[in-house]
Amino acid sequence: METQYNGQISIDLTVAVLGIIIMVVIGLTLTNNISTRAELTKDNTVQHYRLISMADYIVKYGGVKIDDTGLNDIVYHHEFDTNKLNAIDKSYYINLMNIDDLTINLYPINYNVQAHENYSCITRVGIEAGNLKKLVVCIK
Repeated sequence: METQYNGQISIDLTVAVLGIIIMVVIGLTLTNNISTRAELTKDNTVQHYRLISMADYIVKYGGVKIDDTGLNDIVYHHEFDTNKLNAIDKSYYINLMNIDDLTINLYPINYNVQAHENYSCITRVGIEAGNLKKLVVCIK
């Protein structure tokens, strides 16, 4: 009689241990997947905020007309200065924001902008030489 019970206990123990091992493996896999997704979401969010910051900087100061009056500068927000736009040091901002590429372009307001592959783009509206223009800032 004893050998019959020992065999049954051995089988029960084996099934229980296999069940525990399967649950641990599934738990570790789920944890790893959740962590990976959270990291990717964080990276995308950070890149999106970098893009917004760069576009806002350009339309509020970096690429707009500024009159130097001596005491205080008069900044014309959203009035683009093509010389300042062309003078923006893209390599500096690429290194500062830890991105692969940065493009800054002005288009007519009715131009349909197509985002490049693997680029995130944002559009801002402003004026250049009295004409309504669309500023497109893209980062990779």
